[in-house]
Amino acid sequence: MNRFVLISLCLFVSIFAGCGNNLCSLRGKVVFSDDGTPLPCGKVMFDNEQTRSQGKVNPDGTYMVGTLSDSDGIPAGTYKVSITVTYKPPENTASNDMNVSQSESLIDAKYANSSTSGLTITVDSKTKIFDIKVDRPNK
Repeated sequence: MNRFVLISLCLFVSIFAGCGNNLCSLRGKVVFSDDGTPLPCGKVMFDNEQTRSQGKVNPDGTYMVGTLSDSDGIPAGTYKVSITVTYKPPENTASNDMNVSQSESLIDAKYANSSTSGLTITVDSKTKIFDIKVDRPNK
């Protein structure tokens, strides 16, 4: 039964994405715009009216995009991009320390929403890499 569901989902995505049975390979790196250091964690999401694909950001800032699995690729099309990442202080941090937030974003809040991130990409069979520069949060 799981195989049937997976095959049906693949067919559904292929039909509505207009890319046939092909998913385009897409990878990249997320770095801070001020000094080029990599974003150490997070998720990059690619959305359009038909598809939502995503990639997990690795400690070196790299990511690979997946639609049905972690890194199987993305259908051709134009996407709005958002990035989410939250840093949680280590558990041994004193909870009464007023300078420590329970969760603090590592990047500007505008990236959390594809409508405000300012990031878009058009993916086709030639598109292989989408590197992203992000701003740190305004404090």
